[in-house]
Amino acid sequence: VMPPRPPFLPMHNALLAAEYATVTHGADAAHTFIAVLYRAYWEKHEDISDHDVLQGYAEAQGLDAAPLLASVAKDEFVANILDFDDDAYAAGIRHVPTFVFGAEERLAEAPYTDLARATERLLVRIEKQKGK
Repeated sequence: VMPPRPPFLPMHNALLAAEYATVTHGADAAHTFIAVLYRAYWEKHEDISDHDVLQGYAEAQGLDAAPLLASVAKDEFVANILDFDDDAYAAGIRHVPTFVFGAEERLAEAPYTDLARATERLLVRIEKQKGK
């Protein structure tokens, strides 16, 4: 049984916060922050576009929330966010986030546990290919 889906929310602020973390703190810090936001939205159904929510998660990950929120408020890294476009539709992508696991599998708007299982399946397929 699939868990209930969180309500649709605009993700613009969360994307801007993720870009801020990437540019100012590097890939490792951003990866951790993004993973926490992902779980907050998909598992806890939190509104990760809300500034108070972003502040709490930023601070919990050791990011200084004041400049992060200032960056979000002024759309500082908006140019880093890709628009959803015809190429995505042509590739069969209809939802964000969509994760592509090789040519065989795609998951859209999936809980973290489903992504982990899909990653394991991809790794098995890769190992089988190496053995051929």
